[in-house]
Amino acid sequence: MVEPEGGSPNWLADKQVTVLMQGALKNEPELGALPNALDFIKNDADRKVLELHFTQKTAARPLVTPPEVPAERVAMLRKAFEMLAQDKEFLAEIDKAKMEFDFVPGPEIDKIVAQIAATPPEVAERYAKAFSPDAK
Repeated sequence: MVEPEGGSPNWLADKQVTVLMQGALKNEPELGALPNALDFIKNDADRKVLELHFTQKTAARPLVTPPEVPAERVAMLRKAFEMLAQDKEFLAEIDKAKMEFDFVPGPEIDKIVAQIAATPPEVAERYAKAFSPDAK
């Protein structure tokens, strides 16, 4: 595949690609009224599988600590990441590198981890069949 001139960060803005639908739990404002894949799901079992798939995108690269880490240390780490997410130099570097950055607060990550951990076995099995490279 040949990348359009300027690379992928400009594809949407320069209208070098046509996006057919969104694939996330929440719609991206920059994509306007573009339909979401969830809009096309016809049954609850499929919806749960796709929601599980999209949930991982919300917390793509979380920092996870073992359960025995003291609460005050977890609070300190969360505060540090919150401060980093507002740091002008850091954000300028992200912008300069043409990277995407979307901070997800610790309590939100907790909810996501709990949701994934509470996935019923039948949904997990259905997910594995749908997204496994060896699925048949």
